[in-house]
Amino acid sequence: MNRAKLFGGASLIAIALTLSVPALADQDVTLDQDVDGNSSVDSGQKRTNDVSAGMSNNANGISHTQQNNGTNNAIGLESDVAAGLIDSDQNVDFDQSVTNNAAEENSIFLRQRENFINGSHVGSNGRHAVQQNNGDSNAIGASFAVTDGFSDAGGTIHDQNIDMDQVVEDNSLDHDDLNGGDLDRVNEVNGGSFNGSSGAFSVQQNNGNGNAIGNAQIIAHSGAANNTVQDVEMDGMVQDNWTPGNIWDLESERLNDIDDAYKNFGGISTTQQNNGDANVLGVASAVVASTSNSDVDQRVDVEGHVGSNEGPTVTEGQRDNNITTGAFDGSEGILSTQQNNGSTNVIQSGTAVAANSGQGDVSQDVSVSGSVYEFFSSDDDSERFNTINGSVNSVDGLLSMQQNNGDSNVMGIGHAVAAYQEGNRGSEDDVDQYVSVTGTSNAHETFDDNDPGGSNGIDGERINSVSGSFNNNFGAGSIQQNNGNANVMGSAIAAKLDLGSTFGPGGPLGADEDVDVQVVSTEGTVEENQNFDTAFSGPPPEYDRRNVINPSFNGAQGVYTVQQNNGNNNVIGSAVAVSANIASDDEIENVMDAVASVDASVRYNENVDGDVGFSGTNLRNDVTSSFQGSQGVFTVQQNNGNNNAIGSSTGVAANVETSLQTLENVANGTDVHADVIGNEAFSDAVSDRHNNVSGGTFNNALGVVTMQQNNGSNNAVSAAKSIAAAVDDGTFSTASTVTNLSAVVSGNTSVIQPTAGFPGRLNTAHASMNGFQGIYTLQQNNGDNNAVQSAITVTANVSGLNLVP
Repeated sequence: MNRAKLFGGASLIAIALTLSVPALADQDVTLDQDVDGNSSVDSGQKRTNDVSAGMSNNANGISHTQQNNGTNNAIGLESDVAAGLIDSDQNVDFDQSVTNNAAEENSIFLRQRENFINGSHVGSNGRHAVQQNNGDSNAIGASFAVTDGFSDAGGTIHDQNIDMDQVVEDNSLDHDDLNGGDLDRVNEVNGGSFNGSSGAFSVQQNNGNGNAIGNAQIIAHSGAANNTVQDVEMDGMVQDNWTPGNIWDLESERLNDIDDAYKNFGGISTTQQNNGDANVLGVASAVVASTSNSDVDQRVDVEGHVGSNEGPTVTEGQRDNNITTGAFDGSEGILSTQQNNGSTNVIQSGTAVAANSGQGDVSQDVSVSGSVYEFFSSDDDSERFNTINGSVNSVDGLLSMQQNNGDSNVMGIGHAVAAYQEGNRGSEDDVDQYVSVTGTSNAHETFDDNDPGGSNGIDGERINSVSGSFNNNFGAGSIQQNNGNANVMGSAIAAKLDLGSTFGPGGPLGADEDVDVQVVSTEGTVEENQNFDTAFSGPPPEYDRRNVINPSFNGAQGVYTVQQNNGNNNVIGSAVAVSANIASDDEIENVMDAVASVDASVRYNENVDGDVGFSGTNLRNDVTSSFQGSQGVFTVQQNNGNNNAIGSSTGVAANVETSLQTLENVANGTDVHADVIGNEAFSDAVSDRHNNVSGGTFNNALGVVTMQQNNGSNNAVSAAKSIAAAVDDGTFSTASTVTNLSAVVSGNTSVIQPTAGFPGRLNTAHASMNGFQGIYTLQQNNGDNNAVQSAITVTANVSGLNLVP
């Protein structure tokens, strides 16, 4: 693994160029845009943005491309590039507002809004950004500050601050789409784009209306001893959405596609693709590479809000998200990908990265929030697919991938990474980690009515699929796929890594380091939900909602969370904190206060599934031939229910093949709580529900695994792990562990009519987990009104592994 590429290193400093300018004190970049009382009508105008082959290939340095085919837009780009900064701060103050939007689109019969990046930015190095938009009433802004403090005598970077605030306000958007068999809105990154590139790259593609799209980045190379504070603050807000009336989406087809792109990429990439309406999309990242001693304080705060949504009504449409054909294969670094085909969404990604070749303590605080408010939706025969196929293999580093085909969603990613490569120096690098993902979704109603037809015997399928992907990966990752409505999805990862810090032959023993605090939490709250699913499946009987993991994650090593959901009114959260010393003479000595917690609440739910005499909604979860020979900590959650809060929190403190392997004192624990409260669930029709684990899944694997499969209703599905481990010949002086698990499900009613035959409600687990070593938990449920929970606390010495590729 090329650890310099993995955490910024030299490839990012291609950005800092070889500049010769006078020494400066600070960099201040301010962007403020207002667009005011917008209104727009579009009756079928074709709009295309195209960045094609021969664009920015083998380019080195800094580039930013903005393309827009909208109306009432303010488009701003600010950059500050400098060298020789001494005792400096870098500040980006970013503000956008679009206010009173109203937009209309009627009777469209052709492929009318497209963004393409095809065969461009191949083999490029540095900092590159592309923003493409085909919407209305948008403010599109980009601000970045880049400096090389090392090129002058001992320049230092003290603070990096990004303050991003985007508001879109009073939206009222009609959208009638009578599709003539063609895709209406398309975002594509393909044709080898970004293959073999390295540095900091961001892509934002949007085909919506009433959007503010922002990109703020700070990148620095610091050459002298220093204490660095990185503060990345993002907000969102979209406001009143469709309160005055409904939004109609008739037969529209929306596609996000990443295909044959980002292969062998190294560095930091953020990709956002959206085909919705009234959205805020934001990218913010702060990166510092230091060649000397430096304490690092990283704060990443990503928020949301959406407003008082009503609609959309979606009829006979199709919404697809695809990552295929080797995309991201062989890449190294920090990869964030968000694909969405919904409406009234806030989609944001915030990242702080510190790569240090000296020494220093680390404090990391990553918070991803949410909120959606009042919501109503109807879905008649709409098909929604999320697919990751033959991609993201042999990847080293951190990755978050979110795919969503729902409505009124908040999606957030937060990353904080501190990597130390101290060569022959070694030092005490203590760490505090706080990782928090919260939700809230509020008052809902959803309807889903599927008729016979379609390629699989029905219209209206919702399928999440991971196939032939994430094999032989090394690192940490969160993969979230959702085809529901009114959801909050959050992913947060904090990682402090000591990579290969050695003193060389004959040198002294390494330093003792402490994990003082490691608090990892996810929270839910979904509130006043109602949901009605009616399916008239004709022969052959098929599954309306399905989650599939098939030949994936084989040979993977690290900490991975996979969440797949085809429900409604859900909060889905994943929080991960990792502190690890890998192949180092330095070691973690004490783990003081490590807690992983999940808190979920779902409230006043009701669910009806099908009509008597017809087929109900058939549900299936499959994990086959996956995770074979994998090593590490894995959480897999699959759900096809409704009104659920699904949370996973994982904390890991580990010495992996270090010199002494001593963990003197360990205090860690887990705390899982769920409330589901006033539920009723009716299943008045013939419906099949099947959970399946087979095909050698987790054969010859090693580690701590939690697997949860659920096809019920009104459920909270939670998993928490707190792990302290010394891999290969470690010892403990004292260990104190606490594991708490509690659930309240409350005044439930459930009516179920028998199915017409096999499989009915079926759980199967066979030909799997053979040769597995470690702790394995499998929970399969096809019931109603349940809380399905797992809490695991581990303090262990493990030997005989080979975890460093």
